[in-house]
This record gives sequence, C-alpha cells and structure tokens, in this order.
Amino acid sequence: MTLLKKIRHIYEYQISLRVKFLITHLILTIIPALLITYFAYNQMVNVTTNTTLHSLNTLADQTRTNIGTTVNQLELLAENISGNDFFSTYIRNIDPSSYEYLVSFPTSVHNFENVIANCLDNSLVSDVRIYLDDEHYRVLRAQSDSPVFDTLDPARGTYWHGIFSSTDDNLLLCPPRYLSPTESSTLGSHAVIRRLSAGDSECYVAIYFSQSTIQPILLQDLPYNNSVIYITNSRNEIVASTNTALSGTYYIPYDEITERIPSASRLERLQFAGQDVYCGCKVIPDTDWIMVSAVPESNLTSEGNQLVINFMLLYAFVLIVCIIISQALSSSVTGRISKVAENMQRVRNSALPVPMDEPDGSDEICSLIDSYNYMSGEINRLVDEQQQTADELRHSEFRALQAQINPHFLYNTLDMINWMSRSGETTQVSEAVNLLSRFYRITLSRGSSIITVREELEHVTLYVQLQNMRFNDKIHFFVDVPDEMLDYMIPKLVFQPIVENSILHGILEKPVKEGNIVIMGWMEGETLVFVVTDDGVGIAPEKLATILTGNGNSSHGSNIAISNTHKRIQLCYGSQYGLSYRSTPGNETEVEIRIPASSESAASTPHMIHHE
Repeated sequence: MTLLKKIRHIYEYQISLRVKFLITHLILTIIPALLITYFAYNQMVNVTTNTTLHSLNTLADQTRTNIGTTVNQLELLAENISGNDFFSTYIRNIDPSSYEYLVSFPTSVHNFENVIANCLDNSLVSDVRIYLDDEHYRVLRAQSDSPVFDTLDPARGTYWHGIFSSTDDNLLLCPPRYLSPTESSTLGSHAVIRRLSAGDSECYVAIYFSQSTIQPILLQDLPYNNSVIYITNSRNEIVASTNTALSGTYYIPYDEITERIPSASRLERLQFAGQDVYCGCKVIPDTDWIMVSAVPESNLTSEGNQLVINFMLLYAFVLIVCIIISQALSSSVTGRISKVAENMQRVRNSALPVPMDEPDGSDEICSLIDSYNYMSGEINRLVDEQQQTADELRHSEFRALQAQINPHFLYNTLDMINWMSRSGETTQVSEAVNLLSRFYRITLSRGSSIITVREELEHVTLYVQLQNMRFNDKIHFFVDVPDEMLDYMIPKLVFQPIVENSILHGILEKPVKEGNIVIMGWMEGETLVFVVTDDGVGIAPEKLATILTGNGNSSHGSNIAISNTHKRIQLCYGSQYGLSYRSTPGNETEVEIRIPASSESAASTPHMIHHE
C-alpha cells in the first residue's frame, strides 16, 4: 500500500503534465492491443502458413513446367541433330571408306557444321560433341577441323557410357556425376546424350548445358534462404540443387518420394534430424526426374510472426498519431509553460534569449511571458552594446596597425628622392615623385582599407619601380596571377611589406646585390592563395620562428611591417588566414598568403604581368 501511495505521489506532483497525458493514453491503448494480439496470434499463424503452402505449390507447378520445357528443347536439339540427313545418308548407311569418293560428301559436312553452329547459338547449349568410332572420325576430320567431331576414347570410362553399355536406353539425361571431369570443366556440367547406330559401331550425340540453365529456374521458386529445391533421378543422383548442403540434409531416396509425399498437390510435413520440414514433389514430364522442395516449418511460422510484428507496427503508428493529437489538444494547458521553461533553459546555457509572441490574455502564464520578454529585451540590448564596443575596438586596432606600415615606406622613399635631388638627377626626381604620387593614391584609396587584387598588384609594382630607381634596376620582379582573381577584394598593403622585406633582408644582403621576386596566385576553393618568392639569402631558422611575432630584429630594422600585415589579415578574417614563411638559408624565401575570396566581379582569362 505504501508503494502505491508513493507511485501516486510521483504521478501527481513530480512528473510534467505532458508525461501524465502520455502515460494515460499509453495505458488506454497498449493494454487492449496486447490482449487482441494474444488471442489472434494462433489464428494469424495458421492462415499465413496455409496461404504460403498454397503459394509454394503453385510456384512449384510453374517451375516444373519451365524445367520440362527446357529439357524438351534440349532433347529436341539432340533429336534434330541425330535425325539430320547427314547421319541417315552417311553415318548409318555408307561405309566411311567410301566417303571420299562421294562428290556430295564435303558439301554435306559443311551443311552439317552449319546445323551444329545454329545449335550452339541457342542460349541453352554450352557445347555439342559427336562421338564416333576411329574410322568415321578419321574420314570426317579429313574434311572438317571442327572440334564437334571426336573419337569414342573420351566417352569410354564415363558413367554415361557405362549406362548405355548396360542398358537398351537410347536417350540419357546426364547429371554432373555421369560426366568425366574433362567434360564438366570444358563442355558443360550436364548433358542430353542420344545413342545412334553407325553401321556396326557406336555413335553418340551429346548436347551439353551448364548448371546455370536449370538453377535460375529453381531459384525463382526458392522462397527462403534456408530452404532448398533439388532434382533427383531414378539412380538417386542429384541433377541440380539450389544448395548442395541442404539437399543432402533434406534428401529423400527416389523410391521413397511418392510414398512419403503421396500427393503432388500439397506439401507434407516431414521430420529431418528432429526438425519439421514441409516437403513437396513434382515429376518433370518425359524424364525420370523428380523435383523436391523442402521448406523448414520455422520459415512459415516466422512469416506469421512477421505478420504479427507488422500488425503491432501499424498499431504503434496509430498509437503515435493518437498521442500526437492528444498532445496537440493538451498543449493549450502545457504548451506555453513548456515554451517559457525551454527559453529560460537556453538562457541558462549561455544562448541569447528569443522573445516570445505577445500573449493575448491576462492569466498567470501571460504575466510570466511578459516578464520573460522584458528580460530578453534587456539582455539582447546589453549584448548588442558589448558587440558594438568590440567591433569599434577591432577597427581601431586595424587602423593603428595600418598606420604603422605607411610611414615605414614613406621615410625610405623620401630619403631616396632627397639623395637624387642632391645628385642633380631632376628627371629621376620627377619620375620618382610621380610614382610616389600614384603609390600613395592607391595607399589612401579614398579612406578604404580594402582594395582589389588588381590595385594591390599595381601598388607593389610601383613600389618595386621606386626601389629599382634606388638600386639601379637590380630587382627583377614577376607577377603571375590569373585575371579571374584580379577583381577579388583584399586588405591593402599586403604585398608591399613582404616585397620590401624580400629586397632589404634577402636580395640586398647577397654579395651581388641582385635577384628575382615572383608573386604567384591561384584559387583553392573559396580561398585566395598568393606565394611571394625571392632568391635572396634566406632566413635563419631562429629568425624564421619570430618573424610573424614582430619580436625579431635585423640589421635593417625590425619585422614590425610583416607582423602587422599578418595581424591585420587575421583581425579581418580569422586565425586560419594570414601569412606563413618557408625559407632555405642561402637560397630562397617563400611567403604564402591566404585570404578568403570576396569579389565584386571576376575575369576569366589568365594574364601574365611582367616587370623587370
């Protein structure tokens, strides 16, 4: 009694309203379903078993007919060959030593070969052999090189030849064991063989066919994986089987088949090794073959069980639909409370609150929703303010980083122009000022921090031209970027600091003070990839590890420009983008730049830009 009170207390006070409705509906629907299934199970199994047995017997009749038709076709082919004029005219009535004197003999041999060729075109036939005595074979081989003609030597010693030798039968349907290993491996696993007289000698017409001629017909009637259909003959040989192991397990001797299965119109329940098995038999017309079907009773009962399972699944589907409908009807009571609880849980799990629809009512739940919506609005407002502050901070840092780069180049260029002016090189001063003007027009970019790849490449080209004015055209500059990448947008001042670093710390530290810089570009999915390569002195491993941090120093100054470029890209796009350095000291340095693709338009024709 105490346990019942405890269960009642849990039901009334400790589970949700939705669960209460669910438990109630399950009790009212599952118990009747279990009672109905219990009383109807045996009836359903019996009906299913009887229906299945009737279907199996109908299929067996059809299979018997198909196999009989197939065998009749093969026998008819053997009959057509043995009844051909070639046999009646030459083989049976004329001594083979006279063949070569008959003018019509070569033509008759050729026509007979055509008959055999037509026979081989039949999809049922795998091969044909005419077994003759040595004298007939010698004369025929002189006129034909067809492998169809053979001596009696391969036939002697076979099971089928022994049967012909001991009986008066003129036609034999041969299962695999009747044939020699050579016949089974090269000609076919089964055969229809007809015996003919060739004067005083033997002659046999053999139509070979494979297991695949009969087995697919049997498989069409095979309802279950662990059932079997096999064909046996009057000598208790298995002619064909869908499963060799099972045909041995459920084998019935030929003379006992009709005794144990008295009616061909129904399946009998027999026992094999303590297992109940339904067996049926069908006699193949015009043969000594009997087809036996064996289906374990467990297969039939499993269908009844499957029917019950299907019924339960259908009932479960109906039950689910009823539960859904009942839950929908009960949601007017529990839905709004559950929604508020779910949203509160989301906020508790650090998700942004989502305001609920304004309630149309004045009950306690409506007041709760009003309070929740007010709280959600306040939280979202504070989060937006925090996000705006973070964005402003990020942009401020971006501008500060960029400002560190611009003066760096300006000081070097003005120093060069000053040097030219003092040297009286007025033309070069004018050209340098013009290049510098274009350079800073791109640098300023009307206040924009993002420019196209085309503009960025022009910008770095101007930079190299200015540096070549300073270093007597010792810097050979190449750009290989496809046209389709030129209209993508990237942060400005990406290439120039890298190229500047390549010139000052790479090429100009070589003994010859001369070298090459190459910029290549390609697309990797939605990512722009650029590689800047120089053949300068390279970077030592200990400096390579600090070049992107801004902490490394050199004889020409710090690595702040490179570090700032790397930081700017990562500030804009994330830590998976930016620069990566690879270098072979004394040989080369390679910088890879990865930036997400963002474009206004895109060209399609590759273009090579070459400056030297």
